[in-house]
Amino acid sequence: MSSPARATPSQDSHPLQRTRRRLDVLTGVACALVVLAAVAAFLLGRPDASITEVHIADDAAVLDPTLIEEQISDLAVHRPTRVVVLTRDGEVSDNINEQTLAWARLNPDLDLLSDDGEKWKDGTLLITASVEANGEGGGPGSGQVGTYFGDDLAPGSTEAEQEIQSHGYEAFQQRDWNRGVTEIAEAAAEVMGRPFFARPLVIGIAAAVLLGLLLVNRWIVAHAVTGYSRNRRRLTDSAAEVDGLVGQTELIPDLGFGTRVKESARTTLHTYTDLLEKRDSIDATSLPSLHGLNLPLFTRMSRFDEGLDGLEADGAMLRTANVLYAREPGWESVWRSEVDDLRQDIRDAQVSKDIRERTDDPELLRELEAFCSRTLDRLDAIEAAGIGGGDEELDSGLTALTDLRGEFAGYMDRVRDSAFVGMDDDKESYISEAIEEQSVSRRRAGSLTGYYDSPGYLRPMAFGIGYATGLRNHRQAQEAAKNSSSSSSTAGYGSTGGGFSGAGSSSRF
Repeated sequence: MSSPARATPSQDSHPLQRTRRRLDVLTGVACALVVLAAVAAFLLGRPDASITEVHIADDAAVLDPTLIEEQISDLAVHRPTRVVVLTRDGEVSDNINEQTLAWARLNPDLDLLSDDGEKWKDGTLLITASVEANGEGGGPGSGQVGTYFGDDLAPGSTEAEQEIQSHGYEAFQQRDWNRGVTEIAEAAAEVMGRPFFARPLVIGIAAAVLLGLLLVNRWIVAHAVTGYSRNRRRLTDSAAEVDGLVGQTELIPDLGFGTRVKESARTTLHTYTDLLEKRDSIDATSLPSLHGLNLPLFTRMSRFDEGLDGLEADGAMLRTANVLYAREPGWESVWRSEVDDLRQDIRDAQVSKDIRERTDDPELLRELEAFCSRTLDRLDAIEAAGIGGGDEELDSGLTALTDLRGEFAGYMDRVRDSAFVGMDDDKESYISEAIEEQSVSRRRAGSLTGYYDSPGYLRPMAFGIGYATGLRNHRQAQEAAKNSSSSSSTAGYGSTGGGFSGAGSSSRF
């Protein structure tokens, strides 16, 4: 019985590794193109249209109309725009949105409203400064400022409008009304009418998302290929040993447990052959298929990893079996370890406070105690018979150990079930998961009889530690924190606005 001959390619530069290196090059090129595209979009998205008209209505007599007109006329905008500036004497109680709309309706010659009168006219920016205090007595300037836009120029949100208005707050408070109006117009010119794709924030987010996707994809692939490369080396390292171990099992006598071992050896050969086929399938992955969303590929890699774990467990079991049946040097120590593996679990069950405190079944505890006492005596006899007897005594001892392990596993399953009686599903889920993790981590590699345990074989130590860990995890999962924040601005056109829905808002300075 031997494994099929198969040439083993270099592990340092296998086909998938070379494909991954080509992907790295393409990822670098793609990242550079994204950056260049973002820069180009930003440059192409700069405003290049002109202000078509500036109209000043300085009812509060705080502006230099000539200066304002010169400064605003020089601005570049995304779409041709007419700018109207209104200043007025105001009161703290004023709704300047409503009063600005009333002023526009009283001045139809300015053509500030749409044909249906329900919105501001396209291509129009109206800035209103309502002056409530102009530094009389040496105090700061105060009042309200509003910005109003045709639908084709609207920034898109009240928050964006308030950000534009905020550019004039400092100048207004310093009673520099000319600078305040100009700075608001400059801020509006940067954003109003700007195409969605040309906004720096949008460009930045889009570039960041694309770069992130490219780099995350590269990381996922690199991580997966690195793990696969490591497993590929494991397969190569196991190949020669598996062949020798399987061949050695031919010398094991055809007794009860020995026959079981030889059947497992044949299964090990099939496992090895299947892993070679999986390796070849993964190696054949093409460049277009090597990406972070190829779940079938990652599933094959995961199964390859799991298959290798199984192959190594098979090898450890066969190594132990060959040492025992061939009476190789040190076999007595291996035999005692085989018996001690179950003996330690039985002793742990006898002294476990977790089993006694978590199990709500006195009859089960009495049965478990009696089984443990009875089994410890029997293990002494099995150990002595294996050391002093021949192949039949060794083989029957292994069979007996396997049966006792199965019986003990049944008791531990009942202990676990009893501990969950009356427990809510959520808590049980956390505890079950933690117990399972402990069970997997505490399985002893190389145990001959332990190899044939059910996957759910529960050790007392794993039960106690897993139960406590699950409780802690469940408590931590119940904790939560909340945060909230708020901001304010004034929108709407008051009781006289009717159905007017033009874009715009105001805020205080």
